[in-house]
Amino acid sequence: MKFSPYLAAGLLFAATSAAQAAIPCPLTIGSVRPTSGGMASIGQSMVEGLEMGFDQVKADGGIGGCRDINVIAYDSQSIPVNAATVTRRLINQDQVPLIIATPISVEVLAMMEVTENAGIPLYVPSAASAKVTNQGFKWVWRQSAVDTISAKAMADYIATGLKWKKVGAIYENSDFGKPTWNDVLKPGLEKGGVTITGAEAINAGDSDLSSQLLHMKDGGADGVLFWGHAKEGALLLGENQQLKIDLPIAGSSGLVYPEFIRLLPADVQDKTNLVAVTQFISSTDDPAQKQWIDAYRARFKREPDATSIDAYDAVFVLKQAIERAGSLEPAALQKALNATDIKGVGGAISFDSTGQAQRQVEIVKLTPKSGPGFRVIEVFAPEKS
Repeated sequence: MKFSPYLAAGLLFAATSAAQAAIPCPLTIGSVRPTSGGMASIGQSMVEGLEMGFDQVKADGGIGGCRDINVIAYDSQSIPVNAATVTRRLINQDQVPLIIATPISVEVLAMMEVTENAGIPLYVPSAASAKVTNQGFKWVWRQSAVDTISAKAMADYIATGLKWKKVGAIYENSDFGKPTWNDVLKPGLEKGGVTITGAEAINAGDSDLSSQLLHMKDGGADGVLFWGHAKEGALLLGENQQLKIDLPIAGSSGLVYPEFIRLLPADVQDKTNLVAVTQFISSTDDPAQKQWIDAYRARFKREPDATSIDAYDAVFVLKQAIERAGSLEPAALQKALNATDIKGVGGAISFDSTGQAQRQVEIVKLTPKSGPGFRVIEVFAPEKS
């Protein structure tokens, strides 16, 4: 039996029969995601979440009664300019009525320029950069927690939970890391009375972070704040031990992925003191999420992550919007997406006037290799964030 939380948990929303009758069938939707290049593992999480979601929607009766749903998907190759190019192809050649965006922020930002000019809805299940929803665009909706919320929660936790007095920061020199450090993390830490002993930018793909770590140690930091992704994060943890620096680390949501755990040798994971911020972990106690996680594991033989559960829920958000709109006209879809109100497996989803969903985030702690990977130690509700 396929997993159906929207039915089993009483979360199914209703659509009017009039709206169902007006929705064309077959139904085609566009999608862009990286299935090659440096971000392919995150792209694969999106692919699997969407696949599971669309299969469930079809099994439950389709969208407006239409089970003939075709997703035209293109590989961005982890390159922003490619994401923009295939977005144009989806609009001009494939003539899709809406597009599901890549989970990579820099790629989303490239896509947004195209969809905004075309007046086509761009739905973003999972991407963190604040720039996605703070530029006044009217054709973009982001489901996942905005990075400013995660960053505020982490800055607060460093000051009041970890009680670090001095911190060294290492952040990715991109639209994911740099503005979040400058606009949120740095002022948040300073407001909490934390002294910043140094802040250094790194690039995705860097293979040596030893000099940055040594600067943090020499500056007398109580710990290191890392705002980047899994590969560089795993490198940081390994060098932190190899150099016998052994500073505790506080990290971004980019670390709370199965890929990060896979990259950590057991001795590094067992000896590292690390906390991170996220909106989902696969070791959750939530009954509906546990049921979904079991179904995901059985199907794909691996652990889900925040991107995969966001992609799954995104399918049901789009189902609701299309059925509420009663057509695929852009203006009708825009109005329907603005009115989104759904309880997904990953949590409640509705959007503010900027197109940003209000989501809770969690501070999680890395467990030894024998454990589940992460465990929740504090929750920041949307109003607290």
